[in-house]
Amino acid sequence: MIRTDGLLLASLVCCWVLSIIPMPGGSSLARPEWPLLVYLYWTLAMPERYGVLLAAVIGLFQDGLTGGVTGMNMLAYAVAASVFAGGARRIRMFNVWQQAILVGLLLLLVEFLQYWITRFSHPVRIGPWLLLPPLSAALLWPWLMVFLRGMRRKAGVTNPFG
Repeated sequence: MIRTDGLLLASLVCCWVLSIIPMPGGSSLARPEWPLLVYLYWTLAMPERYGVLLAAVIGLFQDGLTGGVTGMNMLAYAVAASVFAGGARRIRMFNVWQQAILVGLLLLLVEFLQYWITRFSHPVRIGPWLLLPPLSAALLWPWLMVFLRGMRRKAGVTNPFG
């Protein structure tokens, strides 16, 4: 289990770097929620090991890292992880593109939760740019899943339950 947790932590550290690295021009508007995407993979791969509580902790760390409203990502990540953990067996039966659509819809829910929470602290405008991060996440999901599955298999991390 140490190897599993180490692999999760290494992948999250990479995602946190991707979350704060500067992006050119307006491309930062399409930046996906990297830590959430990676954690959704791990929740899908090992739902009995990773669940809602760790998602909330990762979200809280993301709040501190990005300077967001404290608890905003914590709530959003916990909601997303609960959907994935609860339906992991069914979601695993979907093909990768069906999963990508589900990930996109789930991250759209996360985006609206974050918008809703943020608007209580300061005025925020809503616009079509809110669709960009979920769309980019959905398009990246198949490649991210293949990459993380390859890393997991190379490290010899398997799910004993399924």
